Amino acid sequence: MNCMRIMIYSLFFLWQTLNFLFAQETDFHSINSRIQVSNQIESFIKVNRIIPQCILITFGSDAVTAIQTQNGIVVIDAGISTGLTMKYRRIIEKEFTGQPIRYVINTHAHTDHYGGNSVFAGAEVIAHINSFEEIRDQWKDTTKVI
Repeated sequence: MNCMRIMIYSLFFLWQTLNFLFAQETDFHSINSRIQVSNQIESFIKVNRIIPQCILITFGSDAVTAIQTQNGIVVIDAGISTGLTMKYRRIIEKEFTGQPIRYVINTHAHTDHYGGNSVFAGAEVIAHINSFEEIRDQWKDTTKVI
């Protein structure tokens, strides 16, 4: 149980750090520093083509899968933060040019699986009803995230 708590705290810290790094800033030096950090982060993002119609994008333990179908792209899990998921989305759009992202499937209600949902505005989010309820409850009381 302690190992799980440490992992959850680590993921939450990573999520907070990445959101801070990608927040808007007006100081040019800070912007330049964040661009350098952003480029360094991109160097750790890995893209693995599973089959011609499927890619797995990873950044450490964060993983997003994109599957090309006849009706558009299906994304499985949305990543831990909007900052990272924006990078993932650009990769998906590059790999599957011209295909709309139709669905985002959240496998469960942990922030590393739904944290980037908002990046896929216009896509239908699919999850178990309990996941939607858990996410709603977490936003009402953020202490439930940990």
